[in-house]
Amino acid sequence: MTSLKLKKALLVVDVQNDFCPGGALGIHDGHKIIPILNKYIKFFNKENFQIFVTRDWHPKVTKHFKQFGGVWPEHCVEGSPGAQFHPDLVFPKEGLVMSKGMDPEKDSYSAFQATDLSGTVLANLLKNSGVTEIYIGGLATDYCVKYSALDALKEGLKVFILTDAIAGVNLQPEDSSIALDEMVSRGAKDTIFEKVMMVSSQQYSPTMTTDYSQISDTARAVDAEVLPRMASYIRRISPQIAAMSTDEVFVIADYGAADGVNSSELFEAVIRQIHGVNPTLTIKLVYIDLADPANFETFWATSALAKLKHVEAQYIQRSFYEPFPEITGKLWIGFSSTALHWLNAKTVGPDYFQHPLCIQPNQLPDSERRKFAEKWKVDWRSFLHECSTSLVKGGALFFANLANLGDDRWPASPGYNNLRDICQELCGEKKLSEAELNAIFIPDYFATPHEMSSLMDEDDLRWCFAVNACDPLIVPCAYFTKAQDKLDDPQERSTLAATLAHVVRAWSESSMRIGLHADNKDLIEDIYRRLRDKFYEKPEGLPYQYSLLELIKKT
Repeated sequence: MTSLKLKKALLVVDVQNDFCPGGALGIHDGHKIIPILNKYIKFFNKENFQIFVTRDWHPKVTKHFKQFGGVWPEHCVEGSPGAQFHPDLVFPKEGLVMSKGMDPEKDSYSAFQATDLSGTVLANLLKNSGVTEIYIGGLATDYCVKYSALDALKEGLKVFILTDAIAGVNLQPEDSSIALDEMVSRGAKDTIFEKVMMVSSQQYSPTMTTDYSQISDTARAVDAEVLPRMASYIRRISPQIAAMSTDEVFVIADYGAADGVNSSELFEAVIRQIHGVNPTLTIKLVYIDLADPANFETFWATSALAKLKHVEAQYIQRSFYEPFPEITGKLWIGFSSTALHWLNAKTVGPDYFQHPLCIQPNQLPDSERRKFAEKWKVDWRSFLHECSTSLVKGGALFFANLANLGDDRWPASPGYNNLRDICQELCGEKKLSEAELNAIFIPDYFATPHEMSSLMDEDDLRWCFAVNACDPLIVPCAYFTKAQDKLDDPQERSTLAATLAHVVRAWSESSMRIGLHADNKDLIEDIYRRLRDKFYEKPEGLPYQYSLLELIKKT
C-alpha cells in the first residue's frame, strides 16, 4: 500500500443504487453527480489523500423504515442489490468503506456514526491519519451529507462541501438550499472541483504563511512610501467620502495578501483617515490570495483592524488574474506589495514552464527571457482590465511591485540562484532526473520599472488609467539587516541562514514540488536543507527593489 498524504480527506456519502433514480428512495438526478465524484476520486487518489466511502447498511427490521414506525420506505438493506454502490462510481483504490444504520433503534444519518470492518468510528480514523480537512460529496444534501458535515465541524475539522457533487431528497422544494445554508452558517465552506484542484494541488501557488509574512522592516519601509500617496489621494476624494451614505461601502482590496499581516498597519492608518472624514462609513477590506485562508483567519481574530468600528473583512481564495464580481464597481483602493510578479499558470500548457538552463525566468539570457516578459505583460494587462471593472470612477491602485533593477540583482536572485545550483548538483548525483530538472520552474517574473511604465503607455490602458507615479524604490531586506553585524557568531549566522532559506521556500516550494516526480517528493527537505547550508556559507540578502505605481481610474 502506498503511503497516504495526510491532512486532507475525501468523504463520499451513500452513492448507492437505492438512492439513485429507479431505487427504493431514488433522488431525482442523483446519478448525475457520479461523474463529478469520479473526478474528485481520481484527483484525491492521485494526490494520495485519504478517501472514505459510506453506505447505509440497514437490517431488514429497523425503526428507520416506515413499516416499523419510521419515515422512510425500506431501502439499502444489508446485502441487497439496492445497498450496493452505484455501478458507475469508480471506487477509489485506497478507499475505506464505512457502514452505518445497522442499529435497528437509530436513524444514523451521519458518517460519524459509521464504522469500518473492525468497528472503528470515522472520527478515530481521521484523527489517527492526521486529517484536519474533509471534503464531502454524495447523497443526500439534506440528510446524510448535512449531518456528516455538522458532525465533522463538531470534531474540529475544516469542512468543504462539494456543491457540484451533491443532490438532495427535497421532501420540501427548498430542503437542500436550507441544508447548505445551515452547513455554511455553522462554518463549512462550499467549493467546486476547479477550486479544489487549483488549491489542493498547489499548481504554482505560493505557500505563504505567517512565518513569511511578518510586519517587517521591509513592509514598514514600503508603507512609509505608499502611505503619503494614499493620504494625498484620500484628501483629494474627501468630498466624495463625506457624501457617502450609511448604505454605501468603501472597499479596499489587498491583492496577494497572504495572511493580511503586512498591510495591517498601512490599512489602519488609511481607515482612521477615512473615518476622520465620515465616521460612520462602512469600510470593507477584501483580501485576495491563493494561500490557505486559515492563516488570515488566525490573524484577523486578534487584529487591531477587527476592533475598529464600521470595518469588515472578506478573504477571497482566488488568483488575482480572475474576475471579482464581489467588488465590481465598488473598489475605491486596490493595493499590493510584491505579489503581482507571479505569472498566471492557468493560461498556458504544462510544458510552458520548463527550461533546461534555470529554474526562474530572470536567470535567462535576454533572448530566452523575452517570452516570459511577454507573458508577464499579457497577465498584467488582464489584471488591469479586471481592475478597471472593479474600480469606481476615481478609484486608485497602489502597487509596490518587486522589480528587477538590472545586473541580475532582482530581489530573490540569491535564493533562486542557490536553488538552481542545488538542483543541478542533485541531477549530477542522479537524485534528480533530467526531466525533473527541466520541469522545476518558478513562474514569477520581476519586471523592470521601465517595463511597467511602458505597459501603462499602451492605448488600451491609457484611456482608463492616469499614471500618477511609477518610481523605483530600494529598501533593506528585513531578515538580513537584523543580523548582518553579527555574522561572526555561528548561532546568529545559522539563524539568519535558516530564515533566508525559509523565506525562499515560501516563494518557491509549491513550484518545486510540481517538477518533482511523485516518488521523489521527499527530496524537498534535502533541497531546502542544502539551501540553508548555502546561505550559511554565504549569507546574502539583497535589498528589496520595487517599482511604486499609483494609478487612478479616469472619470
